[in-house]
Amino acid sequence: MFLPTFKGAPHFAALFVASLTLGWAGQAHAEGASVVHATKAQKTKASDTYRDALAAIEAKKYDEALKLLDESYNTVASPNSLLLKARALVQLGRKVEAYHQLETAIALAQELAKSDDKYAQTAESAQKELTELSKSIALVSVKPAASVSLGDRQLGPNDWNRPQPFEPGKLKVTISHAGGTPSTQELDLRAGQTVEVATAPAPATAAPQSAPAPAPPPAPATPAGPDTVHKRTLAYVSGGIGIAGVATFAAFTYLSASGDDENSGCSLDLCPQANLDTAGQNSSYTTLAFVGLGVGIIGLATGTYLYLTSDPEAPSEQPVADISIGPDRVVLHGRF
Repeated sequence: MFLPTFKGAPHFAALFVASLTLGWAGQAHAEGASVVHATKAQKTKASDTYRDALAAIEAKKYDEALKLLDESYNTVASPNSLLLKARALVQLGRKVEAYHQLETAIALAQELAKSDDKYAQTAESAQKELTELSKSIALVSVKPAASVSLGDRQLGPNDWNRPQPFEPGKLKVTISHAGGTPSTQELDLRAGQTVEVATAPAPATAAPQSAPAPAPPPAPATPAGPDTVHKRTLAYVSGGIGIAGVATFAAFTYLSASGDDENSGCSLDLCPQANLDTAGQNSSYTTLAFVGLGVGIIGLATGTYLYLTSDPEAPSEQPVADISIGPDRVVLHGRF
């Protein structure tokens, strides 16, 4: 245990640091004269009260010790009073308050150690006890980006990026952003745990993209008619073939008749050889004539049937057909 020693050159920074670190948990208390500025009477009073508090702790009268330590610290702001107070708070189960007392004791002792080395030992002892105490509480760190409440405590500017101690258990965290709706979450704290709370606003939920409209189904193909070529067109073709057949019959009948006239009155044994050849040719003409007649009859009959059964509204092209007649063959040319 370290009794406060009030020696050293004036150092204004010690008072400044102490004033910053003592503003925790909304619990304010008066602060005594700095170690470097305290009068001899103040130092004597603070030392006597400190000894009484130490005796109360040894007697396990922790509440009484707390009052005496507050009185000593309010006379002279010594980090030793804060260190001893933290120990009493731990015994009372008030670990979160003890954590804050140790934080303040460390900051103040480190500042005073710059002018008096003996306070370095106070800072070291407080740091060890802070580390050990952290194993039995949970620490919550909040990064500045909003207004945050941990439980019923509103964090102040000095609390940002500093672990805040809490007893293990449930902790309600409320985060408010400017112009936004406060969000609330509940932490389940465990002893020795360190939790970091993110305060950045959640990214805006992107509007769900609508599925692309389905492509329209292809237009149904127009079914083809039962006939690839319209009946009326086929009727014209068949009729043309029929007419060509009849014309073939007429032509070969004429040629055959002309040959018969040349051979009339000529018997078979008295006719010259040329006449005999002509007679054979006439026989072929006759055969072709009757073949053409048959084709003509069939073509005309088929064309007539197709024409009568065709749709008069359907478009059609007039077929074009012509016939070439040679001495020994008939050639039909046509298109449709």
